[in-house]
Parts: sequence; structure tokens; C-alpha cells
Amino acid sequence: MIAQAYALRAYCYLQLIKRWGGVPVLRESLGKDHDYSKDKRASFAQCVDFIIESCDKALAADEALQWRQRLLSYGLPELSRAAIWTVTGRALCCQPAVGRRLCRD
Repeated sequence: MIAQAYALRAYCYLQLIKRWGGVPVLRESLGKDHDYSKDKRASFAQCVDFIIESCDKALAADEALQWRQRLLSYGLPELSRAAIWTVTGRALCCQPAVGRRLCRD
């Protein structure tokens, strides 16, 4: 389940940087009284590194992840290894050195 959380976080950050560029990178949970106005926007490259780090953690957290998608016991699909590698590849393609135009769908 931890692997799925890391993978979903990486996917969400990928969607954010595609639309907004660099966004604040939040590595830990925040309290309800956290002042979000003080969070600083990370650079685009730092966000890409964070996405790749999250994907690596997802792949390392669950060796039982399969390449093909499967349904979990409660009927929801599990992100596969292929999906996580796809998020990694898309993040790498979004880096300015490769060409940001590749990131646009």
C-alpha cells in the first residue's frame, strides 16, 4: 500500500508541474494550522527530482508489484510497475534540457 501512495504522489506532482511549473515540494504531513503562504515554490528540476525519487521509493517499497495491472481485493486497480516507470519517463521528458513541449498532452 505504501508503494501505491508514493506512486500516486509522483503522478499528482507530474500533473501539477505540467500545468504550473515548479510547485512547493511537501515531504511530510502538515498540521491543520500550517501557514501555506510561507511555502516556497521549488524549481522545475527539483520537482522532477522529487517525482523520480517518489517513483524509486514506490518500486523499492513493494517487490510484489507486477508489470501488468491487477485488481486489488477491494476491486480497485493497483498501479503496476509499468505505470510507475511511465510516470518516471514522463517526468524525465518534461525536463527543460529534453524539451518542455514533450510534457504537454
